[in-house]
Amino acid sequence: MRRRPVAAIQADIDAEYERMRSVPQPAPNRPVLDDREKDRLAELMRFRGKVPTVTPEALASQLKAGSKKSEREQLEELFDSIAGEIEERRQFLRDLEKAGRLKLETVHMIRAEIQQRVTELQRVDALLKQASG
Repeated sequence: MRRRPVAAIQADIDAEYERMRSVPQPAPNRPVLDDREKDRLAELMRFRGKVPTVTPEALASQLKAGSKKSEREQLEELFDSIAGEIEERRQFLRDLEKAGRLKLETVHMIRAEIQQRVTELQRVDALLKQASG
């Protein structure tokens, strides 16, 4: 089998590139991302890929809707929920360590998620203090 010279290969690549540039691309028949998809992706980015079950905004909308539970009870439930999420992540790290599958990038990712939940917990705690005082 005979090898092709570099110049011939480069000429083929250049010809293919020019052919691809000369062919007009069809226009999309709908928006690439509609508003609903943009909102979904924004939420994923906001919470780093794992949207919590109860967000502070969802809690606020429930409060405005006039649910049967008091604001304090709802805040306490949110506090407990977030504390549970933190404990789940800590348990996950312990389980990985026991199994010997703990990797540095996983630790950093989970710790970042824990820190995010701690920040949310502090925000809910401040709201609880405002509600009681």
